[in-house]
Amino acid sequence: MTRPSAPLRSLTAAQRRRLLALTLGGVAAFFALALLAQLRVLVDAEWEVQSLAQALRTRALELPMRAVSSLGTGWVLGPVAAAACLVVRVRHAGLALAVIAAGAGAMAAANLAKVLVIRQRPNTVLWAYPSAHTFGIVVFVSLLLYVLWALDAPPRWRRLTLLGGAALVLAVGASRLYLNAHWIGDVLGGLAGGLAFAAVGVLLIDRRLVTG
Repeated sequence: MTRPSAPLRSLTAAQRRRLLALTLGGVAAFFALALLAQLRVLVDAEWEVQSLAQALRTRALELPMRAVSSLGTGWVLGPVAAAACLVVRVRHAGLALAVIAAGAGAMAAANLAKVLVIRQRPNTVLWAYPSAHTFGIVVFVSLLLYVLWALDAPPRWRRLTLLGGAALVLAVGASRLYLNAHWIGDVLGGLAGGLAFAAVGVLLIDRRLVTG
């Protein structure tokens, strides 16, 4: 016997408009940053930020920063997301599957953008824009917040997730600069692109699973 799914909270019309505005703003910022990177408009500012980040490097911070950076990889986000979806599946199987699909789509989108925007990293490796670590962690945190909200989790859980998630996004983004793996424009592009992708994902999930 199949267990019935728990009811999901539906987005209001105002919330949908805000998410649509976030999507449009994120997409605009993502492509604007990509264009500025291609035209090398912000190269001087990016070099200054990178020089500051490298000046802060110490042996004591190297391992912690690498550990923080790894939190934005698919090797970490994938298993964590899968485990979280197993928990969500008990409440709503459709929501769990939708979140897995959104996570896979986020990885594909970030890597496709890297191929389209051919940019060299500060460590001379290619495929700089956007920072996939930042893109991925933003999508993960955003979808986790939506799942908690949709399943009507206690407000304190959502507040703690928001604060912890924001700190995690900032830490992962900072680690990419610290490790000389990305320019500040790449990190900001990952943030903008991740927010836009997550907003679209939430809108689609709400339309498919809640409003029909």
